[in-house]
Amino acid sequence: MANYIALISSLPMLELEGDSFMTKEKFLSWCEGTVPEKELEKLKNFTPRSGISGFPEKSFARKYLRWEQSLRNTCVQLRAGKAGEDPRKWQRYEDHADSSAATAAIAAFSEPDPLLREKFLDTARWTKAEELEQGEWYSLNRLYAFKLKLELRESWRKRDSRNASGNMDSAAETIRGIKS
Repeated sequence: MANYIALISSLPMLELEGDSFMTKEKFLSWCEGTVPEKELEKLKNFTPRSGISGFPEKSFARKYLRWEQSLRNTCVQLRAGKAGEDPRKWQRYEDHADSSAATAAIAAFSEPDPLLREKFLDTARWTKAEELEQGEWYSLNRLYAFKLKLELRESWRKRDSRNASGNMDSAAETIRGIKS
């Protein structure tokens, strides 16, 4: 088992809406040389949309991804219900359901503003990551939690209202690329 004390101790405190010098790329470069190559590759590829296979049963990644899938399935049910559609064609069925994920999704969907709804969902994701990392002070699980938080924070930094026109241009370019 690798020793991550120095690496984890040097990581900055993150907040969902806070600024930090730490980026996902910088974090992963800090992990090189400390995290074994096989684990580093899994850490690099870990996202909230990753599949659970390949992660140990009690790992942060597997527990979080199960929760995330439950959250997404509940969101699908709520969106499909509003549209009068059958949610089953969009749901991914796994061997679990999580009432805290369902509660978060239902609470988020009570918000009429789509941006605030996404903020609520991401805050629930952040809270779940913090809950799951408790007691994992110097383990690989803590590194997975940190990477997840970086991804959540970076997604909100891209939505910064101070760059509204740039965000709109980027979205338009994406749409044009899809339609081409």
